[in-house]
Amino acid sequence: MNLGALCVLAQRPQDAINHLSDAIIAPKLSAGALHALGQAYYQLGQHKKASHYLVQSLQAVDTSLSMSSEENQELLSTYERIIAALDATTEESLARINERFIGLLSGKDWKRRIPQTRRHLEETMRGEGEAGVVDLLVAASSDALAEKVSQIDRYIRQGLYTLAMDECHRAIEDSPYYLPVHVRMAEIMMAEGRLRQAIDKYNMVARSYLVREEHARAASILQEVLDMAPLDISVRMSLIELLENEARWDEVLDQYVGLADTYQKLGNFDQSRETYEAAERLAQRIGAPVEKIVAMRHAMADIDQMRLATRKAQKVYESIVEIMPTDEKALRALVDIYFQQGKQVEAIRRLDQLLGIYAKRKQINRIVQSLEELVKHYPNETGLRSRLARIYSRLGRKREAIEQLDALGELQLEAGLHKDAIQTIRQIIALKPDHVEAYKRLLSELGG
Repeated sequence: MNLGALCVLAQRPQDAINHLSDAIIAPKLSAGALHALGQAYYQLGQHKKASHYLVQSLQAVDTSLSMSSEENQELLSTYERIIAALDATTEESLARINERFIGLLSGKDWKRRIPQTRRHLEETMRGEGEAGVVDLLVAASSDALAEKVSQIDRYIRQGLYTLAMDECHRAIEDSPYYLPVHVRMAEIMMAEGRLRQAIDKYNMVARSYLVREEHARAASILQEVLDMAPLDISVRMSLIELLENEARWDEVLDQYVGLADTYQKLGNFDQSRETYEAAERLAQRIGAPVEKIVAMRHAMADIDQMRLATRKAQKVYESIVEIMPTDEKALRALVDIYFQQGKQVEAIRRLDQLLGIYAKRKQINRIVQSLEELVKHYPNETGLRSRLARIYSRLGRKREAIEQLDALGELQLEAGLHKDAIQTIRQIIALKPDHVEAYKRLLSELGG
């Protein structure tokens, strides 16, 4: 052990590692050996290994001071979470953290400082998770900083925002790169109604995390900003770029859809449709669920309809039905479009497809409601009248069936469709209307 320590001091870390490897299993030597191994790996620039040994050294000292096996178990859990947090940290941050650990295990009162620091880390972990622990360890004067952050949080809870902001400025003077304080400043700005300043501050924090290559945290901050300011295009573009660099394609797709929706809300319909098209291309490339593709196509068709680009909308709706034949909204839209274009055969074909879906689901009310709405909009369409009369008849709604057949017969006579009119009058007679003789006379006049 002494030889190993001397090797470290003599700047021969690899020799130290060779001598210290056996010492860590000796209970009385374990904490010191782990500390020395951490220093050795630190000197070799292997910061992840160094951090593991240094944390284990802290744990060994801390558990030796514990009062019970339950406390030991809690400490084990705490240090395991710290190690897990460090494993996801960049080498640059680990180097600074290891300096802090080495300092903790050196100098005066080092035994007292270890449990005190661990308590600060536990408190931070409860409030900000493992990532918050990393921030605290990287920051300068972290013990004093932890106290300042606690004071800031107390002021925020009490609604004392001016005092909280003053404390934030004092904390930043000592630790300008401790980002959780900057996040708290943004939260205070939000509470005070300074939305634009808060967004700018959040953006600064997100960019800082990007510089540190902590992309997940940068994305989390940008998402928070979008929740507060969903129409901020620059923030959403930043988030899209970040997610693309991370190849998080499902999330990229969701953000593209959000961006297209934002353009639409801002009245930029050309940009909105182009963005939906880009989103659909991405969806096809990554094999997104068909429901997502359908939703995007519906959004594009809505824009086309709003801009009276009916033929363009028609193509989109047809493409929807091609990949999802049971899409009610697309079928219903096609019925309207084809009737408006005077294409009755196509309209009735799509209508029958829609009614077939309702029939399979035993949604008779939907059939009746759809036909009634269509008859109201297109009263001269014989195909609609005949279908509505048929469903009324099946439901025993005799009077309404006769009304539809009567109107249908008139349309047929006006159009010179005498044979069709004869069949319609026969259907009316079969229903035994109140003035059945009048219908029989009309049938006779038509030669039926």
